[in-house]
Amino acid sequence: MDKQCVNCQEIKSINEFYVNKQNKDGHSGQCKDCVKSYAATVRKKRMEDKPSKTKPLPKSKMEQAFALKEKYNSERVPIDGKICTVCGEWKPAGEYRANKYRKDGLWNFCKTCFNKRYGERRREQGREYEKSEHGKAVKKAWRGNNRDKVNSYNYGWRKRRPELYRAMIQRCWKNRVKRLGRDFVNKIHGDYLKSNPDKNHEYHRRYFLKNKEKCYAKSREWDKNHPESGQVRSQRRRARLNGNGGTFTKEEWLNLCSTYDNKCLCCGNTLPLTIDHVIPISVGGKSDITNLQPLCRPCNSSKGVKIIDYRF
Repeated sequence: MDKQCVNCQEIKSINEFYVNKQNKDGHSGQCKDCVKSYAATVRKKRMEDKPSKTKPLPKSKMEQAFALKEKYNSERVPIDGKICTVCGEWKPAGEYRANKYRKDGLWNFCKTCFNKRYGERRREQGREYEKSEHGKAVKKAWRGNNRDKVNSYNYGWRKRRPELYRAMIQRCWKNRVKRLGRDFVNKIHGDYLKSNPDKNHEYHRRYFLKNKEKCYAKSREWDKNHPESGQVRSQRRRARLNGNGGTFTKEEWLNLCSTYDNKCLCCGNTLPLTIDHVIPISVGGKSDITNLQPLCRPCNSSKGVKIIDYRF
């Protein structure tokens, strides 16, 4: 059912007219748009004619908060300290939390009493918020936008609390081993070192420069507990510096000693054995297992640079 508006003369649906039971059709003669425009015009004219009698528009909550803050700032009196209403002790202003709604700008009770009353509840609320999806997203976004601050804080924390940092690294490593298995973790670590030799070398170089005495002491202790490995490494280095070539392993040297019952081939004593080259390195001998014989230290020193083969 349609009807014509008496004001705008447009034919509109009956739903576009307000209900008015005094008319025969039960609806007003003007459409809703005409009624609204007329009411707005009357309201505007009334406010222009009588501005003093119109009520002022209410302030927004933000404006009210700013006005309240200005009021308290103008009335605030800075103080050096005051008495806590809970513990009854006088404490300086630095021992109180800020409260912008008080004239002195401080709470009535100190930080210690505040933490006893509200600390646990606030910490619990913070932990719950961090576990929520929104909290995780906010934390992740903040860390991404402030990467420099995060790195500087972590570096400073590691320097201030090295024992806690080491304990955290050990705990993380144990959890990873427990979750994935030691063999798998060692394989991942080994693959990373093989694929990044430059990073591994640079890391060990920086560690050695910072901890020279510690590294030297550890090396001396290890050589003392593993004399065979130290001898093998020393002889390999001599051959490498002289350019004679040849190499051997610790297992090959131990097998050679066991072949001769771990005795000196010169004197037959069971003193600690040393590596002797049949053809000395200084005269061109190679440092491989075919040119070695086990001798005790006195016999090795007396042999010197002579070419003497005690194996036959």
